[in-house]
Amino acid sequence: MKRLLEEVETLLGGTMFMAFEQEAYLLKEVDGELEPADQSHCFSSDGADIQEDFIQEFVYSLEAMGVETEQISSEFGPGQLEINLKYAPALKAADDQVTFAHLFKQIARDKGMVGTLMPKPFSHLAGSGLHVHISLYDPAGENLFEDPTDPRGLDMSDKAYQFIGGLLKHGPSLIAIGAPSINSYKRMQPGSWAPAHVCYGAGNRSVLVRIPEKRRARRFEYRGADGTCNPYLLAACMVAAGLHGIQNRMNPGEPADIDVSKLSDSQLKERGITWVPRHLNQAIDSLAEDTVLPETIGRSIWEENIKIKRTEWDKYSRYVSNWERKVFANRF
Repeated sequence: MKRLLEEVETLLGGTMFMAFEQEAYLLKEVDGELEPADQSHCFSSDGADIQEDFIQEFVYSLEAMGVETEQISSEFGPGQLEINLKYAPALKAADDQVTFAHLFKQIARDKGMVGTLMPKPFSHLAGSGLHVHISLYDPAGENLFEDPTDPRGLDMSDKAYQFIGGLLKHGPSLIAIGAPSINSYKRMQPGSWAPAHVCYGAGNRSVLVRIPEKRRARRFEYRGADGTCNPYLLAACMVAAGLHGIQNRMNPGEPADIDVSKLSDSQLKERGITWVPRHLNQAIDSLAEDTVLPETIGRSIWEENIKIKRTEWDKYSRYVSNWERKVFANRF
């Protein structure tokens, strides 16, 4: 990752910044089962009020360790929080995410709860994603991803679009890196605010890469990750994919301006939009087929990662769940 960030400075003349935005649940154990720690409502102040003791200690501890938070709010699920870490140079941002993940779990444990970044802890409740904001500034503080003359009307520069083009080109591989668990793919369903298709758009939460509204500084948000990923590997792969896009002047096409999940397969094909991998094994296939990222990241790491994930999929494929027994035992 350090080597790739040096390439960014050499080739693009700027420093890459990232900001990690994590959703996570606070759980409690009741009669041997885990359930949300409270019944707070989406975007209300209830969750922050109910969990004030946890949040105060969490934020204080993060700041004592050099990690700043921009915002903490109640998310869609009961007991679910979203924590926005302050943007920082990309390597520092990945460091901050690792610190955050360990601290979130530890302080929850100290308060008698379970803090989890699990992508989909409950089938009937919202999943937890990890969104990564990416921006590029030169030494004078100029935003290299901004261009007010953008013909698409989004005030984004050619470099920004080409970077996005690289993210989309390597979309399935990046999904495998950013969403590396079997549970990850139970979150990424159409109509769930999680990306189910490889495309980009402005202010659109159904896409893999989202450009925020124009009132915000020009940047983009990668939405295809969750808390089970390795932040360093994810950040490095995103940079590698983006550089590949810029070096090859990749055009991401026109932004999607509708909820992509409502399009039929024929409409998706017409727009050149593909599905993200539907399960872990399909995502691993994408890793195995990628010929650019493994050379950039390191083939030994790439191949070892594939081996480990194939083993996980094999174990999962052999496991017989209570759901299967309930459905099939009396029927057949």
